[in-house]
Amino acid sequence: MALTMTGPALRQSFQARFQHAPSAVFRAPGRANIIGEHVDYSSKFKGPGYGHNYSMPFALPFGVCVAAAKTQNGKVTVHSANFDGSMEFDPKNLPSEPSKTSWENYVYGVFEAARQAGLPITSGLDMQISGDVPIGAGISSSAALTVAQHLALNRLFSWDVEKTTIARLAQAAEHSRFVGTKCGLLDQTASLFSQDGKAILIDYGNMDDIKPVDLSPLTSRGYKFLLVNSGVERLLGGTYYNDRRAELESAGRVLARAIYPRLSYVSQYTLADLACLQESFSKYVDMDDVPFHMKDMTKEDASTILYKRARFVLAEKQRTWNFFNALTGSVWIPSGDIPAFCSELVNGCGDGLSHDGDFQISTTVLRDADGRVSEERHYMDLLRGALGWGISDSEEYKNQPAPFGIRLMGGGGGGNLIALLPERYDTPALRRSVADAYSAAQKEQGYGTDYGIEFYEATPSAGAGEVLE
Repeated sequence: MALTMTGPALRQSFQARFQHAPSAVFRAPGRANIIGEHVDYSSKFKGPGYGHNYSMPFALPFGVCVAAAKTQNGKVTVHSANFDGSMEFDPKNLPSEPSKTSWENYVYGVFEAARQAGLPITSGLDMQISGDVPIGAGISSSAALTVAQHLALNRLFSWDVEKTTIARLAQAAEHSRFVGTKCGLLDQTASLFSQDGKAILIDYGNMDDIKPVDLSPLTSRGYKFLLVNSGVERLLGGTYYNDRRAELESAGRVLARAIYPRLSYVSQYTLADLACLQESFSKYVDMDDVPFHMKDMTKEDASTILYKRARFVLAEKQRTWNFFNALTGSVWIPSGDIPAFCSELVNGCGDGLSHDGDFQISTTVLRDADGRVSEERHYMDLLRGALGWGISDSEEYKNQPAPFGIRLMGGGGGGNLIALLPERYDTPALRRSVADAYSAAQKEQGYGTDYGIEFYEATPSAGAGEVLE
């Protein structure tokens, strides 16, 4: 993990490389998401009957910095300090095929998103990128990169667009033919709108109403958030992420056929609506309309899967809303124990994301040269089990037991777990025991790997902005 250069260091490095000073320097952070997974692409964002799905992320102290300046030669030259590599291209004539170098594709995607949005690139550019967001760890290094670039371009070319537009541009960069990840808006929005010391509540049905969330009902009771990196690089091509997105789209169309033709997004329904269809759901499944990867299934199996995917999203929507209301005092908690209530919600999300849950996104997928699945591995479930065992077996837990919540974040397959736990549980002894248990579990499964883990302090931090010094 390379260190992000400070403002003066980045300016000096830029000056030394390009022989002139940068005109704009922007930083965008990665993010952690407390709760509200896989709901950001299952909502209708505009128009009548939109659905209100929720996520509760916060920005991390890790980020990506972009320094840039206009040039007169019409070319874009970009240097990545992290990868010690450079690229040059004509922004008016982007390549026809993706680069074999991953980071370059996110740069191409940014310029393609701007072009498709009709935003002018009226000159050449020199650009330098430096970041300390762990890459492939599921804490949004790609969103930090695309957001920081768009902020710099917005300043240099006087686009004068709002943050919500920057978020959509950064999303479009990942959707582009260069990257091909059909992500939602969680990562970009969290990077742009987060506030120091707080989480935010994103309502995907009303992106103009992003609420700051005070976490003191947890922190004042001795609780913290902790990230545990599995060591497995989270590449969305190595997960079932795009499959899950397609399944949710199909499930939405099933609900539309069954209940109301105008509402074709899962988020526009409730758990009660879905429960009413439990016995008849398969009646409305059209096998000609299911995703390609489900075409060889029986209708019964396909129906079961689509029902589960919809159930996860609708339950997650309710879990996130309940978490927010617990922190704001808007829901009655019988025990009065806010951390216990919130930990149960985090665990409910974690169960749903696991290999045995409704959403089944935790699996690491190994593919052959033709892109077919050759093997599945369950690193994230093994790590979740190791962390849960480590806490439950620790002296701190035995002496003074308190609830805790653990789940994976993001697209699954690798990356980070997030844990809500008492601060006193996070000891060097716990970290050693979790690392040992995770290593042993990998060997027991016969994976032939021994990924080590890293722990990151999940400190809620400020969102993206200009680096002035």
